[in-house]
Parts: sequence; C-alpha cells; structure tokens
Amino acid sequence: DIIRAVEQCEKYGIIPIGNFIIGFPTETKEEMVATAKLILKLKQISPNGLFYSPGLLRPYPGTEIYEYAKQYGGFDEPKTLREWADKEIDVGLFVNPSDLRWIKDPEWLLNFQVYFYVLTVMKTHQLAKKHLSPAWKLAGKISEFRLNHNFWKFGVEPKMMIAVKKFLDKNSAIAQVMKRTLSL
Repeated sequence: DIIRAVEQCEKYGIIPIGNFIIGFPTETKEEMVATAKLILKLKQISPNGLFYSPGLLRPYPGTEIYEYAKQYGGFDEPKTLREWADKEIDVGLFVNPSDLRWIKDPEWLLNFQVYFYVLTVMKTHQLAKKHLSPAWKLAGKISEFRLNHNFWKFGVEPKMMIAVKKFLDKNSAIAQVMKRTLSL
C-alpha cells in the first residue's frame, strides 16, 4: 500500500519519490481526480517527499500498452524522428491530450493537469513555508477549489496560464519584468 510505504519512509527519514501516470484508455475522470487527491495526501504525510504531478500516458510503439491503446483508437503518432522532434506540445506536457484518441474530453484533461500542477506548487510552498507570489496563491486557491468541489466548467485559467507561460518563455524585456513581478 503506497500510503503505508510513504508513512514508513517518513518515520525513518527516507525521502519518498513518486511518479504517477494518468490517461489510460479505460481510465475515468473520477479515477484521475482520485490519483490527484492521493498525491496530495502523500504530500501531507511526507512534506519533503517528491510527488510529481501526474504525467500523461505516452504509449510507445512495440510496447504492450501501445497495442492496448490502439484498441481504443490509438493516437496521432509521428512517423519519423523529425516529426517527433517537430511535434508541437502544450506547456509542460510531453504529449497533447487531443492526440490520444481514447481521451473523450482532451480539453478537460489539459485543464486538469494545469490546475493540479498549480495546486501542487502552492501546497509545496505552503508545507515548506516558502514565499509564493499573490498571483500563484490566487491560481492555487482557484485550483484547490476546483479539485475539492469537482468543478471543472468554464476553465479559462489554464488557457491564460499557458499563454502567459509561452509569452514569458520568449524572454523579451517585457517578459523579464513580468517574471520579476510574478516571482517566477
């Protein structure tokens, strides 16, 4: 049991590390939310533990999960290494949810991943008693509300956050001022 393992790690001064994957072909939204809540619970048990936001399943050719995923519609896979290298992806993701044909609501999944990332940043800073800018605190509180109340409608914040991130990544003079202002 993962909870007991993390409790034991905490008891004996071991820093646990956890990676999680969501987006399996038969996985439901409720199961993805349950995974997110488990990660938050583990972080509460072990504040110094490294529990990463769940990554999106990336089925690779030649693996069992790839063959399984093909049964559920497969995904838009590049055919050459150049196509893989040139593939446009969204902020922080290694694959776009819209490329995975078995995902019934790719926009929800992208929003969920952004909300959960923001929430984990906020929680990590709170547990470590580290400063977090007002912009991050606000985004974290919105994300926490959405997760706790299972409220996912009108998810405009992730689109805004992704647009801001892409702008900041350009490293223009204005972007540098915004980074300092937002404490990013």
